[in-house]
Amino acid sequence: MIGLFFGETIWCERAAEGEHGIKRKLAEGLLPEGFWYEASFHYHFYCAEGMTYYLAFCKLYGYDFPILEDALLRMYRYPVKYAFASGEFPNPNDGWPLLRFGNYAHQYEWIRAVQDEAPFRYALSRSYDEPNKAHPGANIGGLARLLFGRDWENERFDDVRAGSGLPDGTSRYDKDIYFAQLHAGEASVFLKYGYVIEGHAHADIMDFELFVKDEIVSRDPSNSGYGSALFREWQRKTIAHNSLMVDRRNQPNRPNGRMDRFDAQRNLCAVSADDVYPGIGFARTLRLEADRLHDAFEVRPAAGHEGVHEFDWLFHCAGAFSSALAFEPCDPPGVEDGYSLMLETARCDVDGDWEAVWTLADKRVTLRMTGEAGTVVYLFKGYEHRLDKLRWGVLVRRTGREAKYLATYSWQTEG
Repeated sequence: MIGLFFGETIWCERAAEGEHGIKRKLAEGLLPEGFWYEASFHYHFYCAEGMTYYLAFCKLYGYDFPILEDALLRMYRYPVKYAFASGEFPNPNDGWPLLRFGNYAHQYEWIRAVQDEAPFRYALSRSYDEPNKAHPGANIGGLARLLFGRDWENERFDDVRAGSGLPDGTSRYDKDIYFAQLHAGEASVFLKYGYVIEGHAHADIMDFELFVKDEIVSRDPSNSGYGSALFREWQRKTIAHNSLMVDRRNQPNRPNGRMDRFDAQRNLCAVSADDVYPGIGFARTLRLEADRLHDAFEVRPAAGHEGVHEFDWLFHCAGAFSSALAFEPCDPPGVEDGYSLMLETARCDVDGDWEAVWTLADKRVTLRMTGEAGTVVYLFKGYEHRLDKLRWGVLVRRTGREAKYLATYSWQTEG
């Protein structure tokens, strides 16, 4: 920016071409569809912010930087495709909780000032408080809105079609960052099925978030800050996510994933990954309908892998818990890797099919699981993003050489 202001573009060239310059960083870190390789929506916007201001100055001073412009336009289009209908983002890996368009409104104001596009206007229309209705993470706007903004509250987006960049209800996946998102009616599911890098990654391959009508009922807890014990001992570990643990151990490896089958018309995806644990891979198939999600989670030992293991399948959901199962209070079913932080733990031995219900203010979520002999269901309270925010979870333990969990989540809404 200083080089532009003083007409000394040698500094712009160094910023672009240097060993740690913008071109190299974009080539290394920006994936083909436009998401930042650290696999976090927070770090995606964090990376884009400084470059956005620089691009605005480049346009102002007539300095051509097409590689940067193309990269940033793709970076700001991307979250519009993967945000939930409420304007809140999925929250895989490190970042901060409850993020939505409103947290990054100033950046969307700046990029729209560079190039006015429907996706950017859509993001801004979801960013600011509606009259008399506060949205967590939304804001009233700051300097960027004063400079560039307008009244976004009545913005309409009636012409939604393929290629418009606006949310169109189409299920999709990104093979380079291992994200998938399914849509059906008022429900959406976000799935993380692999890793690009270990840094900022949580040990939660095959974790999913479930959105129903107007809220994320089962979400990734994100983190509460790198210095907190809650982050180190719970939020980053497998046990805090809708995933699976083997032999009471945190998932040790960060493998790539595979999209084995994807059917956008049926809102179905089948994914897998090898060596989540040494010699043990996972596979998960999800199929979303307007009022239910079908889930098949398989634990697959590699050829030649021997031994019997203990498998702990996990699901967390907001709302008051109820079930016909006869739970009895017990100690947490493990000690390390987050088990000791399970609260109000109870257990029930069950061989047949069973179900449990989470009741929220205007909806009910019901989990039904196909039975198997020797199953133990543990009920517990687990933390979200703060010590005073708790939710009920279930841990379903089975023992064997391999395992397959068949579950269906259904929901009813009021109003």
